[in-house]
Amino acid sequence: MLADTGSLSGTVSAMRPMVPAKDFDTSKQFYIDLGFQPRPLADRLVEMRLGVFSFDGARLYLRCRPILLSEQGDRDKFRH
Repeated sequence: MLADTGSLSGTVSAMRPMVPAKDFDTSKQFYIDLGFQPRPLADRLVEMRLGVFSFDGARLYLRCRPILLSEQGDRDKFRH
């Protein structure tokens, strides 16, 4: 556990749900057709943005609920 979590809010630049997809290309195209703008983050990860709202689409299939990811400025501070 972190002793000083008050400083965390100053390091988080984004917080988005991650939506896994069994068929990544079809899923990505579906959201593009709805008006979302894709921004590649990695080979198997894309940010889908609609105005101020966004989520991360992943070429990954899990039998569980979507995952919430956050981007932080100082990642080394939070390594275990």
